Amino acid sequence: NGQIDSISTAYWEWDVKESFKYDDKGFVAQSGCFYDGDDGEDVDIDAAENSSYDYVAVDEQGNWTERRVITDWKRWQTVDVPQMDAKGNPTGDSIEKKTLINSEIVYAIQKREIAYY
Repeated sequence: NGQIDSISTAYWEWDVKESFKYDDKGFVAQSGCFYDGDDGEDVDIDAAENSSYDYVAVDEQGNWTERRVITDWKRWQTVDVPQMDAKGNPTGDSIEKKTLINSEIVYAIQKREIAYY
């Protein structure tokens, strides 16, 4: 059907994986994006956004001209936590601790005009 279902991209400090699901008209119904990287200070940062789309208007060619988008955005930080023995001394081992540092839901209306020649 020629539709993209996923994209993976590697950047200097980030790996990005995107995925797409389509409705019966071929419009994107849901998309997800996961970012795996660091902030340049040796702190591991992960982020995810999941969006759903509701198409409000289409033009005479069947292309969408207005849609509502709801995006759930989350961001985590992973740090190595040193393990301690019973006396409180470092053992030399560590475990990764992942903490949610930001979460928000964004609502948007997207509009576009397409010129046909």
